[in-house]
Amino acid sequence: MTDIIDQITTLVKEMSLSELQNTVLRLVEKDSHVRGALHQVWKEKERETLLRKSVKWTAADWVEAKIHFEPIIQDKLRECAECFEDLYESGYADYDEGRFDFTEGLDQLNQWFTELLEMAADGEWIDASVGLLLTLQRLGDWATTNGDEDLDGDDLVEECNPFWSKAKELSAVIWNSTAPDSNKSSFFLELIDWIVGLCMEENEWSIWKETLSTCLYSSEHYERLKEHVQLLEPSLFAYDYIVKPDRTDVVRWWIHSSLDSDQEEEAVRAETRLPAFDTETYACFAHYFERLDRTDEAVTRLQLILRHIQEQIQRKSSEPFGVIHSHHESEQQINRLFEWLITIYERTGCQTEAEAWRVQWFETLPALELFKRCLEAVPSEEKERQSKEWIADVRRQNIYQFTDLLIDMHLHIDDPDGAWSVFQEESPNTSDWITVSTRRLFEEIKQYDPIRLVPVLHQYAEKRITEQNRKSYQRAVEWLSELKSVYHLLNLTEEWISYLRKVRESHSRLPALQDEIVKAKL
Repeated sequence: MTDIIDQITTLVKEMSLSELQNTVLRLVEKDSHVRGALHQVWKEKERETLLRKSVKWTAADWVEAKIHFEPIIQDKLRECAECFEDLYESGYADYDEGRFDFTEGLDQLNQWFTELLEMAADGEWIDASVGLLLTLQRLGDWATTNGDEDLDGDDLVEECNPFWSKAKELSAVIWNSTAPDSNKSSFFLELIDWIVGLCMEENEWSIWKETLSTCLYSSEHYERLKEHVQLLEPSLFAYDYIVKPDRTDVVRWWIHSSLDSDQEEEAVRAETRLPAFDTETYACFAHYFERLDRTDEAVTRLQLILRHIQEQIQRKSSEPFGVIHSHHESEQQINRLFEWLITIYERTGCQTEAEAWRVQWFETLPALELFKRCLEAVPSEEKERQSKEWIADVRRQNIYQFTDLLIDMHLHIDDPDGAWSVFQEESPNTSDWITVSTRRLFEEIKQYDPIRLVPVLHQYAEKRITEQNRKSYQRAVEWLSELKSVYHLLNLTEEWISYLRKVRESHSRLPALQDEIVKAKL
């Protein structure tokens, strides 16, 4: 293959311009693949030429694009909606899954966004931007109208929310293009103005705030946006510091945008407009300080966040039924914050501080892996005392969800008696659908002191038998099989045979149970 390419290269170099042109034209006439390849080369060259031209846009360009796209978008959305399948009408309804299958229609909508992004890549920035952003503007009402009316269309609204990320993709396509920076900068100034025009059409302009943030590529763009935000949200810039802005999300967004644009002074000013401590804003400042290698300030912000969270959890845990369950949805976020702070300490060589905050992490959100990590840093002579102290702290929290954790912690320090004590405290309130931790405890006790399992397994089997249905009998037989293995381990085979005989005799009128016992070969 290489030899052929070398021969062709030599031949082409020896050709005159007219010979080369004639050869190419003959190939284009005869070979469709060559035609397609050359057409693609021509399109690429045309696109590069378009992108590199010095362009000036007028207000009329944006108006014309809007007039052009409005009916097209209306048709596109109608076509997409026609592809939704009403599962109630087709008879395939699963009420847990919802009424409509939106898949085909949303695939078409996604293809439409893809076409608009390709248009942007080809240098048609105004058409692509207007088409894409107008489509996003129409999505809310369209989703509400075409979703499940019993849910006020919320099912389709939720499915459409990810499409808002297409605005960010659009900005990235334009900014990463090969066009001169001056063209791109001028375009984004125009785009900010046009999006603000959309904001004026909305009752809630702030739905466009994240889209506006994608246009901030320099201090000039930031200042242009600031001029508009001062008109859209005047309370954000009011000098009356007693009256706070109503919309915390807008304040938070402006702080974030300011820090992304290295406008720290404005971000600090805007932070004073927040009505209360705001974790997200403090984290935003921490990211900003870390980016500038101002590590001490980043650490201070993170410490303040975590202490605020600890105070909240402590306050909730002292309220009736106010245990940590109320924070379950944010546990992942809290874990990330602790990990972030500890990573900074470790990266800067502050191992003592890292270990101290890891212990605080464990005390705030106890978890087995954290318990293990914290214990690794404890001197050998202190491990037993410290582990028991941490177990006692978790036990004092008296939270049901920590039962498995306590069992695992006891087993980790080779304390099956302590783990069994935790199980016995909760066992009257638990079903026989045991957790992985309880199963692990059973296996440990089976080797350590199997006689303890006998009354528990009796209870599980007998409870299932009293439910008198085939599935419960099958579950009962599983426990009887487990019980058999325990009796054999204790060399109590005769006692097992006697117990099984009593079970069969006392339930002789339950043929389904007798059948399951026979099948299990007990």
